[in-house]
Amino acid sequence: MSWSFVVATGNIQTYEATFSVWVKINHANYYAGVHQNPTMRIDYDDGTVVTAVATDTTDWQKLTKAFTPATDYGQVTVTIDGYTDATSTEAYFYVDDFEVAYPSGYAVNLGKLNVWARGNPMTPSSDTTGYLSYDWTQDPYVVHTESEAGDLTGITLDYTAKTLTISEDHSLTEVYEYCKASARAGGVIQAFSTKDGITYSLAGGWTMLPVIVLGYELYSE
Repeated sequence: MSWSFVVATGNIQTYEATFSVWVKINHANYYAGVHQNPTMRIDYDDGTVVTAVATDTTDWQKLTKAFTPATDYGQVTVTIDGYTDATSTEAYFYVDDFEVAYPSGYAVNLGKLNVWARGNPMTPSSDTTGYLSYDWTQDPYVVHTESEAGDLTGITLDYTAKTLTISEDHSLTEVYEYCKASARAGGVIQAFSTKDGITYSLAGGWTMLPVIVLGYELYSE
């Protein structure tokens, strides 16, 4: 079994992205004979391939692989495959919940046709907005310096529990700045981001605890 598809990334040169997928081998006989356990292959930079391989178990397991493109090639090809000499339903494996974690602060813009690979439009058309990158000076939505943002108090990020807690009054801009400074310092996914300086969102899996931000009670969705 082999399943391939293309993920549009835009230019994420030198920034780390992480892809994940859940797989489940249906029967222990799948890996009893000649076989290849379910494998996620990530082809980036138009030819560089990294893999994540399932282990010998019939439990659901998550395959995760991080990679950092060295070129501006704007797409990644993902292939999930495996084989076995087992027969019938003993040869089955299941695939679920494919996840893409773009580099911290990046967002995919589906409204443009300005990212190309080999002269052909992307499917879907997309690009990444540079001001949302790690680069502090190119971000029009920061007010403080990076050092000042990192020194803000009353904002707590728990990267294990994926919670953002605010115990003092802050503007959304200040919360955004603090989260960005923390992500840059730790080389991790940015917990709180914005595309336009108006709408702010939490990264996948993150929760904002009930807090007061400039007099307004804020809840995560």
